[in-house]
Amino acid sequence: MRCLEILEGAASLGPSDAVLVDVALRRGWALASADQSFDDVDGLRRLDPSSHTFLDDLGAAS
Repeated sequence: MRCLEILEGAASLGPSDAVLVDVALRRGWALASADQSFDDVDGLRRLDPSSHTFLDDLGAAS
């Protein structure tokens, strides 16, 4: 199961985070979160809502 692999690879993420990451990866979505722990997941694009380029990044991700 991919969620277990995510949990093992990013120890700072919890089980619900792993499910969220799994869905985002399967669908090719970027994840909007200020939590830098998501940066530990290979292949996941995290969009930081506190970034001054967030809205541009969000538009480019869709």
